[in-house]
Amino acid sequence: MADTPFALPKDGPGSFEFWKKEADRSKAWWANLAQKREWDNNTKAYLGQTLDGEPLADTVVVPKDYSNVEQKKALLFFQVPEVTLTAKQPGVEAAIPLFQAVLNAKLGPDDINAGALMDEVLFDVLCPAGIGASKIGYEVEQDGESMVDQPVMDPMGQPIVDPITGQPAMTQVPVPNIVRERYFWERIPIKSLLVPVDFHGADFDKAPWLGFRFETDLALAARTYGVEKDQLKPAKSDEDLRIKGDLQIEASGGEKVSGYEIWYQMSRYHEDVVNGDLYGQIVWLDGMDAPAVARPSPYQTVQNGRLVGGMRGNPIHILTLRYVSDQAVPVSDVGMSRGLVSELGKGRTDMVTQRKRTAPIVGYDPAQYSVDQVQKIASGDIQDFVPIPGFGTAQAAMGEIRRASFPRENFTFNDYIDRDIQEVWAMGSNQQGVSAKGKQTATEASIQQSATQTRMKREQVMVARWFVAGVQKLGALIQLFADEPDYVEVVGPDGARALQSWDKTAIQGRFAYNAKPDSTLQLDAAWDKKQAIDEYQFFRKDPLVNEQYLLSRTARKIGADPAQFVKQPQPPSPPPTTPSFAFKGEDLNPASPQFAIVLEVLAKGGIQISPQALQQAQMVAAQMQLVAQAQAQAEQAQNTEHGGMQPEAEPLNKHQANQTEMLPGAGMAGAVQ
Repeated sequence: MADTPFALPKDGPGSFEFWKKEADRSKAWWANLAQKREWDNNTKAYLGQTLDGEPLADTVVVPKDYSNVEQKKALLFFQVPEVTLTAKQPGVEAAIPLFQAVLNAKLGPDDINAGALMDEVLFDVLCPAGIGASKIGYEVEQDGESMVDQPVMDPMGQPIVDPITGQPAMTQVPVPNIVRERYFWERIPIKSLLVPVDFHGADFDKAPWLGFRFETDLALAARTYGVEKDQLKPAKSDEDLRIKGDLQIEASGGEKVSGYEIWYQMSRYHEDVVNGDLYGQIVWLDGMDAPAVARPSPYQTVQNGRLVGGMRGNPIHILTLRYVSDQAVPVSDVGMSRGLVSELGKGRTDMVTQRKRTAPIVGYDPAQYSVDQVQKIASGDIQDFVPIPGFGTAQAAMGEIRRASFPRENFTFNDYIDRDIQEVWAMGSNQQGVSAKGKQTATEASIQQSATQTRMKREQVMVARWFVAGVQKLGALIQLFADEPDYVEVVGPDGARALQSWDKTAIQGRFAYNAKPDSTLQLDAAWDKKQAIDEYQFFRKDPLVNEQYLLSRTARKIGADPAQFVKQPQPPSPPPTTPSFAFKGEDLNPASPQFAIVLEVLAKGGIQISPQALQQAQMVAAQMQLVAQAQAQAEQAQNTEHGGMQPEAEPLNKHQANQTEMLPGAGMAGAVQ
């Protein structure tokens, strides 16, 4: 998918002869490394087959390597993590939930099966080699005899648009009929890996090239690479590509062919390529005089010399857990502890030998006991009767011979080896699920646990980072090749799940890839539920938190169905009215007309007036009413006695004004005009 013509140099670096020599050099160095590091023997130690033949004496084989490998695999990667994305450019946030769902579905057991991949790669890292390799890619199977019409695409893989009408151009081109496609992330057999001999780094994406040897059926190779069968060199199954265990399998009877595949940084071997991010691929088969494949990486989109889409980095993805100065391949954990496990087996063998030699042995005086009598005693059953003449006086002539005791330092030596092995593997008693030997305070246990977890946690982080980097390469391929519409289950903000259609146009954008924290590890179910409930209680009152989403997440953690557990939000109802009343003192007068109403309102409000107070108030009100009536009658009687009601007297100042027609005290100025 590059925008420049491609051809291998005729000679020198990058030529076909150069690559064959590099592959042969790496193959020989790799085989020598596997032999010196005893990769096959490390695998036999895991299988418990550490002896090449039947021993002449008792020999104990302690299966430490098996238990350590299996336990550490689970500690480093217990389950496939949930991949999460964050936007690295504006305007792509809406695609995040959909793309996350696509990636997590692709990693599942029905597609790539990332769990099985990690189990295979981690075994290579921990047991035989200290390094694990995989390849990430995309491949199609097509019917070479049939063609279909497809719109012309631009370098980004989008249909070309007519600049005048804005509609897709009607230009159609015939393309091969693709009948099957798949994305893959698969282990590379560790003995078949090819690494540059002079590469000494820990980041293998910086290696100038990486490759591997492979074998396939001759007929399949001829069809895949479009060559005639007689051009290929048939061979039997190459046993050097495999780690040898305790069983030897007879080679298949079918014809096989071996080949090489190399991915390299083109800028190192092509003068017309300056971008170090661009990769090339070369594949050749035994018996061919020219490469079967020589092309720029089909997993990258290039425009004007720039990488504008597709995978960044080498499709061959390599994992190591540690780095040794100037050595790209570290020793495996099994390789590091092999000597200690052998010493442990020797110590256990000594214990078995000691047990046999300290079995009870009885000595006897042959002058007093015949051989027949001794045999009867030796073979006698429990409560058996053996006649012995003179038994009462001859007991001192037979007795147990003193046995030598096993020195305590031998057991202590065994304990030291156990501790040394735990240090090599970064796994204490707690990580191994066994009880610690001896008494230990809580503080000592906490310090030891923390120190052990430090290195283990670091290695867990390294595995998680390697996995996420591989998912990022895989995601780039999905964004590049997913032309056909598909469906994936997406979880909405409210926790509801729904199938959603997608293709590469719906998941475009630049994203940062992450794994949900600790999602590769085993979490206690009870602790996980408690954590979810605590988080809900802590966050739900925050006005910036989506309480419904938080509740749906909590429901899933405790095993409930969010659709049934979470009630759909209802529109808020208006607040109820709260009437208020204000009363004056006269309102509480039993003689006032509103008194009965005021009394009822007070009762509704919870204020009760005792009957005694009410009766007393009514009596006082009645007396006051009688007094008022008496006063009114007295005044009426007085007015009647003096001739009735007298007119109101006129004020003096008003009388003067009426007589003089002048305002009082105003002189002439106050004359009325």
